[in-house]
Amino acid sequence: MQDAPRILLLEADAAIASYLAIRLDKAGADVITADHALQAIQRLTQFTFAGAVIDYWPEADDRTRIGERLVQLSVPLVVHARIAPPAFWGAPH
Repeated sequence: MQDAPRILLLEADAAIASYLAIRLDKAGADVITADHALQAIQRLTQFTFAGAVIDYWPEADDRTRIGERLVQLSVPLVVHARIAPPAFWGAPH
């Protein structure tokens, strides 16, 4: 039996995080959540991820650092935001 892909979910809003986690779980993912950047960094040192979903807004310097780290680790990411994330992330939004 193949292990479920582990997905990092970084979302500050608890209701949105719950909604996304349920959907990802139903799709067969092993979802590891973080509600702020420090937790996300901790999760990145604890686990290996197949992908990530993160929230983003322009003033979120901590999200920028997380996105950069995910790119360094070659972890594909999806960004949900009202604005485009930094282009070098290569992330759909």
